[in-house]
Amino acid sequence: MSCRRSKGEPHTDKSSSAYLGDTVTENKRPIIAINTLSVPGARLGGGFTYLHNLLPRLIAAAPRARFHLLVTEANHRFFPPADNDVRVTRLSNLCLRGSVRTIVDRCRINSWLRQIRADLYFVPYGWLPKNPPCPTVWTFQNLLLLASSNEPWTQPAGRFQMLRHRLRGWAISHVLLAETIKADRIIAVSQTAQRELLREYPQCQNRVTVVYEGVTDRFGPTGRQSADQVVLSRLGLVEPYYLSVSTLMPNKNFGSLIRAFAEFKHRSGAPDVLAIAGDDWGGHKSQLEQVVEEVTAREFIRFLGHVDPADLPALYRSARSFVLLSTCESFGLPALEAMASGCPTVVANTSGLAEIVGDGGLQVRPDDSEKLACTLKELHESAEKRSALGRAGLARAAQFSWPTTAKQTVAVFETLLGQSISARHQASRSHAAPINSSCLGRKGKSNAAGIVISESCRTNGV
Repeated sequence: MSCRRSKGEPHTDKSSSAYLGDTVTENKRPIIAINTLSVPGARLGGGFTYLHNLLPRLIAAAPRARFHLLVTEANHRFFPPADNDVRVTRLSNLCLRGSVRTIVDRCRINSWLRQIRADLYFVPYGWLPKNPPCPTVWTFQNLLLLASSNEPWTQPAGRFQMLRHRLRGWAISHVLLAETIKADRIIAVSQTAQRELLREYPQCQNRVTVVYEGVTDRFGPTGRQSADQVVLSRLGLVEPYYLSVSTLMPNKNFGSLIRAFAEFKHRSGAPDVLAIAGDDWGGHKSQLEQVVEEVTAREFIRFLGHVDPADLPALYRSARSFVLLSTCESFGLPALEAMASGCPTVVANTSGLAEIVGDGGLQVRPDDSEKLACTLKELHESAEKRSALGRAGLARAAQFSWPTTAKQTVAVFETLLGQSISARHQASRSHAAPINSSCLGRKGKSNAAGIVISESCRTNGV
């Protein structure tokens, strides 16, 4: 009998005791495996921020589960175990490279899952292996995965680069994504992400749940003014300035923002500068610098490059306004962080940005530079409007929190595990001893697939 599944059919390996119909027994604490290989570090933006903030709260929200993390020597420091019942498997830093990481995800993960006897496999950012031995949960947080290779804002320059881009797009669509959307449960980070995923893969209809991302309380409207000024001085910024934060990618639409800001400057004569914070992607910064030259904006456009996450709250708080005009965005975490900081926020009225910002900010068409220039001029001229917009943003941002994200994610896990693992059923474990971080460097035996399993991370017997 054929074991092949149709496109989009979820995994149903009945040999695993964790599948519904043969649920995990109450006296067995299920093992939840989490893959962090696609989240190398803080310089990669949204994927890192999502797991870095979710993971400790996820562990706290599910005390009746045991967690096993797949990390590398380079990224493990970003994901410290927050509970006694966390184990860690370390791979070589080589696994951070995209092509190698994909091979690991596809070929070696199943061996690791069997060895640790995982009851559930959670992939917050990356790909699923073929025929995994346990139920799977995948977070969909990148609309670009669905983008056609013919979209102009995804195309690199050069014939060779174009061919490479098309081949990569084909592999993602027909191999990696086609297998990954077979996950038993899919978490979409917004209604927009859910809608776009189901438009492409309607067979996932009954397996997709929307769980919004959150924002931490370190983003707030008040801070020490002297400390904020130290941050601005280190970045070479002087108020007043407008701010945009995101990786420099074509879909972020920075070209339109630069042109609109130049028009605003010419109309208003305002002394403000536009500060753009974010890593370069694929050399896109050089194209933006050409736009700066075209509109004669070198004197008032500042590319800050990578900004330490610890400096972002001060950067948001001190800005006159935050602007993000992405044409393709599943969530738009920088906009949420800006609102939580009390910064008047202006975003594109398309994609996930419009959904997340809602009535907490102003929305404009991402291709309407004229309208954006007028909007910036109005904000520049009215402190009252800026103050009202800042208050609206604070109210909107208060609706999002990482603890809520964690609780709703645990609820998705429980639908597959067939039992409760949430905190409300085991309050007695709140007094557990703190983790002994020395076990992070301990190595264990290597299995046939070359994956090293660490010792149990417990306070006693380490």
